[in-house]
Amino acid sequence: FLESLRPMDTFSEEFVYYYGLKLKLLFYIRAPRGEQVKEIFERINKVANGAAMMTETNVEIRHKSGLADMIPNNILSKALTDAWAEIGPCEYSEAAKALAVKMGPAVGNNSDDLLDSSVPDFDPSAPIIMGSTDVGDVSYVVPSACLNFAGVVKGTPGHSWQWVAQSGSPIMHDGLIHAAKVITMAGINLLNHPEMAAQAREELLSRTGGRVVS
Repeated sequence: FLESLRPMDTFSEEFVYYYGLKLKLLFYIRAPRGEQVKEIFERINKVANGAAMMTETNVEIRHKSGLADMIPNNILSKALTDAWAEIGPCEYSEAAKALAVKMGPAVGNNSDDLLDSSVPDFDPSAPIIMGSTDVGDVSYVVPSACLNFAGVVKGTPGHSWQWVAQSGSPIMHDGLIHAAKVITMAGINLLNHPEMAAQAREELLSRTGGRVVS
């Protein structure tokens, strides 16, 4: 409480009106592993409680939400890339191509290479793409894998108005449909080869040891 920092009569009415008598802080903790986040969280709690004791104030700590790290699964990742190779590259509609021509200059892409039609190879050593997703929590329980598809013009920066403008466009729609086909084909292949699903489960257990972090 602010009143413990100095006598209440030194606060102006304007200060109390605009700022109130309480302060709130929001900490967003990120780390490569969920267990590391928990360790950092506990340390921040100790710092907050220590600061409250030092200043003779009160502190209330609330844990609002959290996301676990993603446990990779090479078996399922390869199943996705194999399915992608089987389906082939994304085929964009004429509407998507026309929009790409208009959107290209807005993202600094003035070339003819506007839409991504590549078919990725399976590469377990590829750089990890960071992001926040609750799939990480799921990946501790069941074998999980993710894929990234092209739904915007090449060169579109993330968290930009250009990305938002394309999010409901024919480009994104074509990318989504193609990604759905890849996921479906991978699922069919896993059903036809149950030994792959068993191998994916074994890989998950070897990575986690059966422990769950969420």
